[in-house]
Amino acid sequence: MLDVTRITLEAAALAYTLTAKMPRGKNLGDQLRRSAESMALSLAEGRALKGARRRSHLEMAYGSCREAQAATMTLAVTKQVDLAGGRNLYRLLDRSGAMLFKLKE
Repeated sequence: MLDVTRITLEAAALAYTLTAKMPRGKNLGDQLRRSAESMALSLAEGRALKGARRRSHLEMAYGSCREAQAATMTLAVTKQVDLAGGRNLYRLLDRSGAMLFKLKE
């Protein structure tokens, strides 16, 4: 398994852990879960494609990663998630984002 795949899955799992006690529905915790899922799924699908379609999926994965980072920061500064857990997730997402950026180029 590629390192980027492992890290995106780790980030998605941590996003779920951090937001597990938050209510489901239209809130930022739900958005974080969706963007982390989208990052992992778009990466997986993109790796199976070639050319412009591959690049498009990798760009979607990168965008979802940055969205998840923004949601993580917002949840952390508003004290809706544990600050240490938020920092860990942000770092995983930052690493994923760097890898995805290189892959899409």
